[in-house]
Amino acid sequence: MGVRFGQVDDLRGKRALVTGASRGIGAGIALALAERGADVAITFLRSTDKAVAVVRSIEQKGRRGLAIQADSGDPAAVRRSATPVSYQSLFNFHPSGALSMSVKQLRVGIIGADTKSSWAGASHVPAIQSQPGLLLAAVATRWEESAKAAAEAFGAERWYADPYALIRDETIDVVTIAVKVPAHKELVLAALQAGKAVYSESPLGATVAETEEMAAAVGSSHTAIGLQGRHSPAVRRAAELVAAGKIGRLLSARVNATTFGYGPQSPSNYDYFNKAASGASFLTITTGHVLDVIEAVLGNIVEVDARTELLWPEIEIVDTGATSVREIPDHVDLIAKTASGAPVSVQVLANVPAEDANFTFEVRGSEGWLKITGNHLAGVQVGDLTLSASVVFDPPNAPVASGVGPTAADFWAGAAINVGEVYASLARDIAADTYDTPGFDHAAHNSRLVAAVERAAQTGERQRNLD
Repeated sequence: MGVRFGQVDDLRGKRALVTGASRGIGAGIALALAERGADVAITFLRSTDKAVAVVRSIEQKGRRGLAIQADSGDPAAVRRSATPVSYQSLFNFHPSGALSMSVKQLRVGIIGADTKSSWAGASHVPAIQSQPGLLLAAVATRWEESAKAAAEAFGAERWYADPYALIRDETIDVVTIAVKVPAHKELVLAALQAGKAVYSESPLGATVAETEEMAAAVGSSHTAIGLQGRHSPAVRRAAELVAAGKIGRLLSARVNATTFGYGPQSPSNYDYFNKAASGASFLTITTGHVLDVIEAVLGNIVEVDARTELLWPEIEIVDTGATSVREIPDHVDLIAKTASGAPVSVQVLANVPAEDANFTFEVRGSEGWLKITGNHLAGVQVGDLTLSASVVFDPPNAPVASGVGPTAADFWAGAAINVGEVYASLARDIAADTYDTPGFDHAAHNSRLVAAVERAAQTGERQRNLD
């Protein structure tokens, strides 16, 4: 069967929904769209086996396919089925290739979404608002005035001055924890106990033990950890190229990464990042994100040698004139071996000005190379990334979210991109009752990896047999 689309020959990066496409003309249209590069979702009513066969044919053409059981004669059902396809870059598909579901809007409550210097306001709020399948239902802070202001600024339905009241709200499906790390544990455990899906910023806990305690409490709940760099469309496409052997046997990799923080000066509200007890530092945040992106592409790190330095042990607090002591390193060099067999050298620099911000991840194989680059001043986890390679590849999918929150500083532009991908992945898992989104077990892995880097630097001994 031939289907003509006039002059439209290249549909790469596009997504299509074809109703009633388990057979006949609908199936022909779906396959023709896939041949032109589109990812295609189809609806079907009863013929599951035929729908799965169409999806498999779409996948054989190198595209992503999804079958959703919905009555195409019911406009409301079609609109519901279109929501994850149009706005969530298609599902990471169910193993059967078919999915019977009634999609509902997930109601998200953010704890820590204030209007002043808030990461949640810069990233989580626009990430949620970019996806019609999600609704910012509530915000919570510790103070009534700030909670009211956040609800008004971010368009939330309701506000709470008690975070635990938000957790107890039976209308909330997903609780996002975006407060300082030492406060994570009690809030996360309460949200899990309440049966909520939980998205927590990284690091999950202030210590490895805290993180493992929260991971052990997950049970059947859906969780997501804010290691969003691995969700970047460019990183995911690079991982696909490596897994498919497109650049041959992996020979080596090199990473250079920067961040604007952790220099000789700091405002008082950021001095928290200089203290070991906070659990939030150059190592656990900046380095943790870099290592996670490496593992997303090359597989888990199984051995590591490292050296850390404390370049600025005394910090000027610029708004008070006081001097503070930095308790954690602000520079790291390391060499690691990955599960793929490829060695990787890594340098992470602090206090780099915006004009010199850089992330470069180069992978060399026996049959080619690939490179991921970015230049957001806050680091690899923030903003968009670009993939280039010596081999032909399909462009990364367009991100599901963009923009910046209404109260955020301009330099946070792009913060919603990868956070939006995390929400989209978590929404897919909740809808399909799958557990593909890296959650709290993954957070524990990342915490142990950062601890291994610290041990390697402190002891001068290579750390082996990492999980």
